[in-house]
Amino acid sequence: MSYRYSAILVTAMVCMMYGVCLPIMYPIAAFTYFNYYIVDKFLITYYFQRPPIYDDKLNNAALETMKFAPLLMLFFGYWCMGNMQIFNDVTRDIENTVLPITTDHSPWPSCNQALPLFICGCAVLATFVFTDLFRSCLLKANII
Repeated sequence: MSYRYSAILVTAMVCMMYGVCLPIMYPIAAFTYFNYYIVDKFLITYYFQRPPIYDDKLNNAALETMKFAPLLMLFFGYWCMGNMQIFNDVTRDIENTVLPITTDHSPWPSCNQALPLFICGCAVLATFVFTDLFRSCLLKANII
């Protein structure tokens, strides 16, 4: 069962990370999940003698890992959408092969189409950090 969880997590993470850059990833992930569903239904119905034995630790670990998928999508989307060479079709000529190529692609936010992804990514990251911090403070105070 753990191999199936790992396959589902890999599919979700890769789709969320590169889906903004390659929108074809979303239909591919949907087809992959549909395929997993059909194969698992078939295997449970006709192949397995007994149901797999597992507790909720694997499911909770998978859900804990999946909460970072939207954060990856926002920051990788910001990285992809911030590359102005994609939209302007402007490239720089290579003058000297010893020097690194300058692409005008900076990690710092600028006012372009990628700014909303950066703002949402920072808000989601702050929510994750402060939610965990707030929960740990409540646990230390024996409120929860």
